[in-house]
Amino acid sequence: MESPVLSVSDALAGKRVLLTGSTGFLGKVTLTMLLHRYGEVLGRVWVLVRRGSSTSAHARFVEKVVRSEPFQPLRDRHGDDRAEAFVLERCRVLDGDITEPLLGLSEETLQQLAGQVDVVVNCAGLVSFNPPLEVGLKINTFGVRNAVELCKRLGVPLVHVSTAFVVGNRTGLVFEDEEIAGYFPRKAELDGRDFSLQNELDDAARLVKRLREQA
Repeated sequence: MESPVLSVSDALAGKRVLLTGSTGFLGKVTLTMLLHRYGEVLGRVWVLVRRGSSTSAHARFVEKVVRSEPFQPLRDRHGDDRAEAFVLERCRVLDGDITEPLLGLSEETLQQLAGQVDVVVNCAGLVSFNPPLEVGLKINTFGVRNAVELCKRLGVPLVHVSTAFVVGNRTGLVFEDEEIAGYFPRKAELDGRDFSLQNELDDAARLVKRLREQA
C-alpha cells in the first residue's frame, strides 16, 4: 500500500502559528514563504518581536521585516501597498523577547493566546560562532528553554530551528528518525547519571563568570 502524499497545504490549513526570530534572516524567509505559498489557507500568524530602539514592536516589524527584501515575492504578487496590508492582516505582532521567561509575554497576553495557537516555530538565534558568551547563552540556550516553557503553558508543540551543532561530538550521518534519547556529549563521564538541563546551564554560567574574571 502506497503512503499518502504529504500535502503541506492540508497540514497548514487553518493552523495558527507563533513565530519567533522574524527580524532575523531565517525568520524573514520563513515568514514570507509561509505567507506567499500558504497565506490563503494558513490561520493567524503571531509574530514575536522585540521592540529594541523602535517606538513599538509593531513599528519594528513593519520597518525591519515587512519592507525587507525577502518579502519581494509578496510585493510582486499583490503590489507594494497591498502586500504590506496583506501581511498585517495575516499577522499579529507580540511585543516580547526570547531571552525572557515565557518570551516576555504578560499574563494578559498569555491568557489571550490560550487556545489561539497551534504550534510555536522558534527561529530566534545567533548564527555568529563567536558572540559574547553571555549573549550566546541567553539567546541560543536560555531562549530555547523559554520557548519550551511557553509551549508547555499553551499546550502546543515546538518546531525548533537549531543554529548549528545538535549532536555533540558525534561524526557521520545522523538521520532525523534515529533514536538519540539519552545522548549528550559528557554522558560517559557521568557514571550513568541522567542529563540535567539545569546542571548544564549552571555549569555554563560558572564557566562564563570564571572566564570573565580571568579576562
